[in-house]
Amino acid sequence: MADLAQRLRHAGSIPTRTQQRTQPASGSKDVFWVTDMENMEHFTVTATLRYASDHLYMYVDDSISDISDSSLRSSANAFESAIYPTTRRYFGTAWAAGLDGDAHIAVLHIRNLGQPAPSLRLMRNRPPATPTAMPAT
Repeated sequence: MADLAQRLRHAGSIPTRTQQRTQPASGSKDVFWVTDMENMEHFTVTATLRYASDHLYMYVDDSISDISDSSLRSSANAFESAIYPTTRRYFGTAWAAGLDGDAHIAVLHIRNLGQPAPSLRLMRNRPPATPTAMPAT
């Protein structure tokens, strides 16, 4: 795919995977780049990994204290038992893991991003290149 993008001149240098990311431990913190689409503002949010499943990392913004572990676990279980298998059945298997070698989907629970609630694209270790949302470090 990188070769095709370069041949069609839609991409310059394509980064390669440098090392495998180790699975973060529950309670570990990560910094995410987020974009408020309504106000077109980029900012960072520090969040804690509160639950991990086979395909999902559930992070919660450190300024939020009223999301219970049981509700995160329940949401992750619904994702693993219904959403993930259904999307795989209709759309096929997911592409290879990203540059960090981790195929988990990161979900960031955050508030106050304007109305209507924007959809978020989370990207680890990259600054905001276009208006969307992303993790940093």
